Formats: sequence, structure tokens, C-alpha cells
Amino acid sequence: MSLQRPILDISMEATAQLPYGTLVEIDSTGRAIVASSNSQKCVGVVVGNNGASAPFQCTVRVQGIAQILSDGSATITAGQPIFPSTTTTGRCKPLALSDGANVRQCIGLALNASVVAATAALLVDVLLMPSWVSNAT
Repeated sequence: MSLQRPILDISMEATAQLPYGTLVEIDSTGRAIVASSNSQKCVGVVVGNNGASAPFQCTVRVQGIAQILSDGSATITAGQPIFPSTTTTGRCKPLALSDGANVRQCIGLALNASVVAATAALLVDVLLMPSWVSNAT
């Protein structure tokens, strides 16, 4: 029996060529854009695009396991909650869940078998489970 991996990818128009592993949100015209830093509107992760010529199209994973570019601000270990970066657009970072005044969008949980170094642009395996949580930082 083959291993079943439920995923959900959607194809959408984009404002530009969006890099693989980038978090995306939808702009006011309904097109995909790179998610802003500290975004609370992420819809998924770019897993494919049609290249550098207009009209731009991208494939966005909204459910399943995806690789997301790290912002390099901290090491990431399996099981850590993953959030949009607070400093770098389209990237991710780990944050501890805690009570606090800030509401943040949790993208999912890190799944890497080994620790991901605190180096920008490394890919982090993430089980996508979007939710909004209270966080002190």
C-alpha cells in the first residue's frame, strides 16, 4: 500500500513571479503576493510557478506538508510552531506559544528530522495548520 499524503494545491494568478517556498497572501485584486512581514493573512506556500513572463501564475499549497524559507533568525527544531517572519517578507520563523497581547498567525509545525540552522533562506519542512494564536513576542 502506498503512503497517502493529503495535500491541497491551488493555482492562482500572481502579481509577479513568486519564489518557491515563499509564504503568500491575496491582495485586494485577488492575486497572490509575497506575504508581508508579520502577516495575519497567509493563505499558503508557493510550490510552483509558470516562470518569469506575464501573466504570472503560481501553485500554492494550502494544506499538507510544504517547504518554507526561513528568515534565519533562530534555529528550528521538529515540533516548533512556525509563524510568518516579523522582519522578512515571505519567510518564516519559530515562536513560542504563550499568552500575550499580540495575535499572530501560526502557519503550522516544523517537521525537519534535524535542526535547521539559524541561516536565512534554508528550507523548513512544515505541516500546514493555519490558526491564529495569542503570543507575547
